Parts: sequence; structure tokens; C-alpha cells
Amino acid sequence: GYKILILRLHSSIYTDDFLYVFSGEEYIESKYVGEQLTGSVRKAHTFNESEMPYFALRAVLIGQFKPDALKGTILIMMGCNGTSSNYVVQDFLQEGVQAYISWDGYINLNHSDKATLRLIQALCLEGLKPEAAVEKVNREIGLDPSYATRLVCRLPQGN
Repeated sequence: GYKILILRLHSSIYTDDFLYVFSGEEYIESKYVGEQLTGSVRKAHTFNESEMPYFALRAVLIGQFKPDALKGTILIMMGCNGTSSNYVVQDFLQEGVQAYISWDGYINLNHSDKATLRLIQALCLEGLKPEAAVEKVNREIGLDPSYATRLVCRLPQGN
């Protein structure tokens, strides 16, 4: 039942080509054993090697336990590599999201915050459709200066 859902989380593609979003919970091997065995959650590391690992959740599980939870939602994934897994993108679109917006690679947090704020303004204050809002943000804010990644909008087929 969300109009816009913003996920400001670190995210990463695992070797199974699934997108995982990081939780704030430090990883303990003896927790969530069943979920670990099925790949629903994994041990995940940030780029900061001095940090402890965290639990990361397979992104496709967002909204899975409440039918139609994402229907009509504009889903904004602010973390890295949000469009790098076609399976994840297609799954969200099949769940009924109106638009899935994320980055096509690694992203600097400051750039993501700046671009996302501008995106929200374009969507909510200017009333732009998601695809037009993303185009405007990319034109005005530009590529990430560190990684040259861009914001991408994916829509269900037929839109």
C-alpha cells in the first residue's frame, strides 16, 4: 500500500546473481540457519574491512509475505547495483510495482543521497512520471563522479 518506498540500504550482487540488501544486524553464524541454508539471508561484508559482517536479505523477499504489498508502488533502491540483476527487477515488476528505480553499478553515498532527494522533488513536487523524473535527475545531477553510474528507471511492459 505504499505510493513510494525508498530503500536507503547498502546492496550487492552475490555470485548467485541475486541482489541482497544489508540489514543493520551483525552476522552470527548460528542465527537464521534455515534462511541461510535456503539463501534467503547471507553473510555480507561492506567495503570497510574493519567492520564485522552483517546479515543481508535477498531483495526479492521484500513484500513477498503480504500479497499486493508493492502494487502501484514506486520502488527506489538507493544502494549499489540495483539494476544489475534482471531477475530481481523482473520480480519487482511482476509484484506490481509502478516503477523500479535504482543505480546501474556502484554508487557513492553522497551522490545517491543528492540524486534521490532531487528525484523525490521531481516526483512529488513537480508531479513528473517516474521515467521523466529519472531523466531529469540524470541530466541535472549527472553520473556518479566516482563510478560513472547512472540512475535507471524500469517499468512494467506496456508502460
